[in-house]
Amino acid sequence: MPDKVVKFKLGKEYFAVSVNDVKEVVKLQSITRIPNSPPHVEGIMDLRGEVCTIIDPKILLNVNSSEVNKDKQRIIVLDVGNVGIKVDEVLSVDDVPPDQVEEGVGEYTKGIIKDKINDSVELILWLDVHKLVNV
Repeated sequence: MPDKVVKFKLGKEYFAVSVNDVKEVVKLQSITRIPNSPPHVEGIMDLRGEVCTIIDPKILLNVNSSEVNKDKQRIIVLDVGNVGIKVDEVLSVDDVPPDQVEEGVGEYTKGIIKDKINDSVELILWLDVHKLVNV
């Protein structure tokens, strides 16, 4: 049975998280910095009356930033605590058959998805949001 994932970009690299771990995807809004917070904590934002902590996964995953189109940036609000991750672009929500997934490498990955994006085969790191959020 295939898993469903949300695919997104950080810099020029592709990532995914399980749909089951996602509450919603929202446009990037005003983020309030928190003094003396860890470098990967971007800040907090008001999401319909709820305070949501925003994490920048590029810092945790050591992803190089490229030019970012601010209009495409999104917050993926996770179903883990009141936490969202800031991403450069959400690409799609797709089924991932088990034969497209290989065992993950690195402390934050669940697996590696081999998928065709823009006519080329790409490796997509499937992130374990529970490990990502509990840093």
